[in-house]
Amino acid sequence: MAYPQGSAAQTAPARVVHSYFCDEDADIIVRSSDGVEFKLYKVILSKSSPFFKDMFSLPQSPSVIDDRPSDFLDGVPVVDFVEHNRTLDHLFRVCYPCSNPEMETLDDVHALLEVANKYQLEDAAAYARKSWHTLAVSDPLRAFAIACSRRWEQEACSAALLSLKEPVWPLTPPMAPEFKAISGDTVIRLMSYQRQCGEVAKQAALNPERINRIFDWSSCRHCIGPYSMTQTRRIRDWLALYTKQLAPLLEKQPSGHTATERKLVDSSIKKVFETPPCEVEMHCIERIRQIVQQFSDEVDSVVAQVSLELDL
Repeated sequence: MAYPQGSAAQTAPARVVHSYFCDEDADIIVRSSDGVEFKLYKVILSKSSPFFKDMFSLPQSPSVIDDRPSDFLDGVPVVDFVEHNRTLDHLFRVCYPCSNPEMETLDDVHALLEVANKYQLEDAAAYARKSWHTLAVSDPLRAFAIACSRRWEQEACSAALLSLKEPVWPLTPPMAPEFKAISGDTVIRLMSYQRQCGEVAKQAALNPERINRIFDWSSCRHCIGPYSMTQTRRIRDWLALYTKQLAPLLEKQPSGHTATERKLVDSSIKKVFETPPCEVEMHCIERIRQIVQQFSDEVDSVVAQVSLELDL
C-alpha cells in the first residue's frame, strides 16, 4: 500500500538529544530506553569505568557494540541502553567535569546505584551513597532496605533509628520494593530492634526516679516558696498525666520526637490546668516546654543504647 508523501508512516520519529550532552564532535551516542540521545566522548567514559574501557577496546561494527544493538548517526556509533534518560543523566554527570546531579528521591539513589554497579562506575556509586544520607530521613524504612541490600551496616542502623520516628509499627505490607532483596532474618531483626526500643522508651516514661529528676522544681527560682506551690503542684500533676499518656505512644514510636507532639502536650495541659494552653501563665508554659525537651532528650538517649545486630 502506498502512503501519501509526508504521511505518518513515512515520517521518521524526531530525534531527542540531551540538552547538556550534545557536543557535535562527540564520538559515541548512548540512547536511553525512552529515546533520548547522549552525545559523549569515549575517552571520558573509559577513564571513568573499566566496563566502558573494555567495551570501546573491542572491534566495532555498524551493527553491534559489545553485543548491544547499534547503528550510526552523525557518523558515530549509537548504543542503546535499557536505562531511562533520567538515570543516565545522573550517571554521566558524575563522570563528566560538571556539577554533580541533584538526587531528589530514593528512587534516584536506587537507580543510580544499580546502573553504577552495572557499569562499574565507583565514583557514581559513591555519590549515590552520599546522597542516601541526605534522603534517608524522607523514607527511613526504604533507606534501611537499600542499605541492607548494599551491605552498608552503619547506614542500615542509622535508617532503623530514623524509622522509629514514623508511625509504621507494626510493619504491614506493602513494603518498599527493596525489601524483596533482603532476607527475612534481617526484617525480623529490625522488628525485634523496634520492640526493644519501644520497651526501654516506655519504661523511661514510667520510671518515677527519672521523672523526679527531670521535674527537679528546686532548680527553678520561680518554683521556690509558698507563692508558687500551687503552680508547682499543677506542673507535677501535668507531668504525671503527660508521662502516663506518653508511655503507650512510645511503645509504638520510641523516639524523642514522639514526646514533643504538640497535641499530646496541649491536651494534658488543658486537663490539668482546666484552661486552654494559651491562657496558662507564661512561666508554667516555659517550665513545661523545658521538661518536654528534657524528656525528649532522655528518650533519645535510652533508645540510642539499644543495638541493632545485623548479619549482612
